[in-house]
Amino acid sequence: MKTRSLIALLLFAHTMAPASQAQSTPVDTAGVGAVLDQALNHSEVMQNLAYLSDIIGPRLTGSPAMKKANDWTMERFKAYGLNAHLEAYTFGVTWERGDASLKLVSPFPRSITAHSWAWTAGTNGKTLTGEVIRINGTPGDSLNAYLPKVKGKWLMLNDPASIWNPDGPAMTAADSQAAKEAQEKRASTFQRLQGDPKAMQEFRQAS
Repeated sequence: MKTRSLIALLLFAHTMAPASQAQSTPVDTAGVGAVLDQALNHSEVMQNLAYLSDIIGPRLTGSPAMKKANDWTMERFKAYGLNAHLEAYTFGVTWERGDASLKLVSPFPRSITAHSWAWTAGTNGKTLTGEVIRINGTPGDSLNAYLPKVKGKWLMLNDPASIWNPDGPAMTAADSQAAKEAQEKRASTFQRLQGDPKAMQEFRQAS
């Protein structure tokens, strides 16, 4: 049986042995030496990590890549001499991120970078259009309160993010702090105006 996959566990168990046991039990220097030799001269940790990260890639639960990673890991364990097997469990739906595109059509056309959230239902290739509205997405609020207003619309649950111009000068620490303070001020103002629809509309238009 190969010991590569058990090196860390064996070293941990050895170092955690009680002092009394360590004094009364002879030290297997040959065994410890063999473990250290495997760790220092025959380790496959980096090769395995590189394969998982670079070849298989992101492994979201329920994705084909996750299944591939599970199967590959089981085979590696078996190659190391372990009695490994996979156990099934129930988890939502199988999901894999596909192509997505978003375009603003009014008041002026503009393409927008878009990525779907994990486990988001697709459109089956259909193009969907709708009005964009901002709702209060703070914790504790129920979407049911907004349902009559949001059907068929695109929802903005958070404030727009400030994006630094990549073609301009590099951002400094002062720039970063100023952007953070501006975002905090906007969020504070938004929360303060929640009960005043007219003031909220004026705030949105000014922003």
